[in-house]
Amino acid sequence: MLDSFEELTGGRVYHMYMVYGGVRRDLTDGFEGRLETTLQTIEERLPAIDKLMFESAVWRARTIGVGVVQEEEALELGLSGPTLRDAGHDGLPGLPGAHRDLP
Repeated sequence: MLDSFEELTGGRVYHMYMVYGGVRRDLTDGFEGRLETTLQTIEERLPAIDKLMFESAVWRARTIGVGVVQEEEALELGLSGPTLRDAGHDGLPGLPGAHRDLP
């Protein structure tokens, strides 16, 4: 997929394609066919990737509970926004009465 982005945009890191007035350049000859092949390959491999991600005991052991930040630590680190809310902080610092009701 990244090869397709590079071919389309000419960039390996920054894929800037949209510009004022349209797009940076026309599609190269055969691009649509190559992209379709790439997308079909990805679609064929998705079940195996899904199984790896969600059914593998090794994957689950390495990822569940990793990166969990408690509320007190989040405040000490100066985290904000969704990260702070996900750490359990109800409210916005400096805005009395501001809170988010969670289901």
